[in-house]
Amino acid sequence: MSLATTILQTEVAAEWLDDNGHMYDTEYGRLFCIASNCLMDGIGLDTQGRQTYDCTLYTLETHVRYLGKVRQGEVLKVTNRILDRDAKRIHAFFSIYRADGQLIATGERLFIAMSTTTRRPTTLPEAVQKRLDTYGQLAHSAWPAAAGRPMGIRKGDEIASSG
Repeated sequence: MSLATTILQTEVAAEWLDDNGHMYDTEYGRLFCIASNCLMDGIGLDTQGRQTYDCTLYTLETHVRYLGKVRQGEVLKVTNRILDRDAKRIHAFFSIYRADGQLIATGERLFIAMSTTTRRPTTLPEAVQKRLDTYGQLAHSAWPAAAGRPMGIRKGDEIASSG
């Protein structure tokens, strides 16, 4: 089982806001990128680990859902769960929460291990795989409802009016 691990906490900066006073879409993406780097650090692929193991992670695919708004000064917490993995790939699910616990965004990412010298896919080093073991892995039946969802307009879906 994969427990949600808090890997980042930050405060919304003024430069992250658009003209409506809400966080730019790109800043959600940036937070997911920073959280991905925190995950890399946590599994031993920090700067030293990337050099030692000749391995890094590249993002193959990402899917972001925007579920709420945040304003300047709000504290955000990013959690991570490992959905699936094999010898070369990691399927991770990140969630951003406001301080009050409201889920405001999710980011699903598929990573592949790459050699830092050849820039070709490689196997995750054994030490990295052992560190990944500490994160656990969710059984498919326990994945968050949003995980693995295709993007598109489903017939019968209606957009809720906000006012």
